[in-house]
Amino acid sequence: MAYERVVRNLTKEMVWVYVATILKERSMYAYQLPREIRSRFGFDVARVTVYSVLYRMQREGLVRSSKQNVVSGPSKRFYELTDMGSEKLSAASDFIKKTVAALSTKPR
Repeated sequence: MAYERVVRNLTKEMVWVYVATILKERSMYAYQLPREIRSRFGFDVARVTVYSVLYRMQREGLVRSSKQNVVSGPSKRFYELTDMGSEKLSAASDFIKKTVAALSTKPR
C-alpha cells in the first residue's frame, strides 16, 4: 500500500508536471496529451483529468490556449506553456531532483 501511494502521488497527483513537460517541448491539443503521457511516462490519465488540469493551469497563468480552426468540425483549443509555466516547471523539477538526491544519499 505504501508503494502504491507513492506511485499515485508521483503520477496522478502531479499531472500538471507531466503536461508542462510535454508542452514545454511543443504546443498541442488537449486530446493529444493523455496518449503522449502514456507514451512518455508510462501511465494512463483520463482525458477529463487532463482538461481539468489544463483549466487550472490556465487560471494560474501556466498555460495559454488559442482556438485553431480545422477543416472539418468545430474549432479546437491549442495549448502552450507560458514563461511562468516554464519557471514553475523548472522549480518543480529542481525540487524533485533534490528530493531524489536526498533519498539516494547515505547519511554521514
